[in-house]
Amino acid sequence: MTAYPFEQEARHIASGVNNGGEVHGLFLSGRNVGITATDIRPGLLEALGEFAGPGMSLVFVDSGAFSEVKFGPAGPVVVAELDAAAWDRILAVYRSVACMFRTRARIVAPDRVGDQQVTLARLARYAAEIQAIAIATRCGVIVPVQKGALSVGEFWRQATTILGLRGLIAGVPMKKDATSLEQLAELVAALPDDARVHLLGIGPESKRYAAAIATIRALRPDAEITTDSVTVRRLV
Repeated sequence: MTAYPFEQEARHIASGVNNGGEVHGLFLSGRNVGITATDIRPGLLEALGEFAGPGMSLVFVDSGAFSEVKFGPAGPVVVAELDAAAWDRILAVYRSVACMFRTRARIVAPDRVGDQQVTLARLARYAAEIQAIAIATRCGVIVPVQKGALSVGEFWRQATTILGLRGLIAGVPMKKDATSLEQLAELVAALPDDARVHLLGIGPESKRYAAAIATIRALRPDAEITTDSVTVRRLV
């Protein structure tokens, strides 16, 4: 297992949590918690609510869009499309968690893994809702940077223009349709000096973790970097 760079220890999020007991254990041990908006089991939000208000731990809410597609020899194939009703439910979870945790909350903007055009269309469709949540709660908004015909830098420019919010966090897919270190460097070069970057689906157990952190730091030494990976399931 790759050791944590010390300054990153408090910036990794244990995602994929869907059990109230796991929420208690992670919070009480000072860990950051990540849930998936499409997998809200009974009692999960109530367990989170017990730790709302002032605190140190971050709360990350993924949309669940990673389960929408599978990758085969011909590329991404949609296997369980998230329709308008699904996005309404996802946004409701975002609002709930952001209202509880405010600046400690991180929500993932609507996207489709591996598809730039659908992601941009979803950002445009739900921009008003994401803006309203972010402005009201000052939560962090992670914008997944998909690969495709557009360069990652141009995709980031268009996505952030659509959302029209300051302080957006560049979300870098590191598992499904993984971003290469070269593409990561290209993206980071397009970000401001005080960039905020979230590496989606990667943790210190990954062989790519240290190299990804080093790639960002080489170009933007002052960047705020967070990461998430399904920690509890991996340990079990």
